[in-house]
Amino acid sequence: IMAWFSASLCYYGLALNAGSMGSNIYLTNALGAAVETPAYLVVIACIDRPAIGRKMLCVTFFFAAGAACVNTVMLTPGSTAETVTA
Repeated sequence: IMAWFSASLCYYGLALNAGSMGSNIYLTNALGAAVETPAYLVVIACIDRPAIGRKMLCVTFFFAAGAACVNTVMLTPGSTAETVTA
């Protein structure tokens, strides 16, 4: 239940904050949809395969999302993490 809650909270937070992510809210929403479509297709293709399964798919996507968040902090100009690692 905790994983579902945190994933839903992050998803709706990003969706509601789309206006401040770029200059054009419509382009930002279109890019979000362009990212979601392949993700849905991968989940549909992999979720019921015995070699992958639901748990492994969930863990893999959570680690990928965490790595993307860490990379975002590292690549943001002027962030404290960039100065520490440089």
